[in-house]
Amino acid sequence: TTSAFSPVQSFTLGCAVPENLSEQCSATSTQLFWGYTNSMTYTVEWRSAGAGIWNAMPSTNSSTYFLNHAPTGPLAVGSAYEWRVVGQCSGGGSSLTSAIRSFTAGC
Repeated sequence: TTSAFSPVQSFTLGCAVPENLSEQCSATSTQLFWGYTNSMTYTVEWRSAGAGIWNAMPSTNSSTYFLNHAPTGPLAVGSAYEWRVVGQCSGGGSSLTSAIRSFTAGC
């Protein structure tokens, strides 16, 4: 007999969107955290709150990232910032961008 259906094909809808974002502030840096998925790398993007352009940091295979405060880093103490994360899938492509979080540098 013949079938009107094509052969079964598998596909991937993309990798998991980074979740469980949080941050921890100290006097010298802000540490960003997110839920880790094995075999993924991540790109952290940050900007001044409300700015239009995101600053992309080098990719990491960790679930945390440090942004230093001035004078050794780009963040001005007392200023508000936003950040988000995108995952790079092990088979190519990327996840959707995480939700945006905000923080004030220097607590």
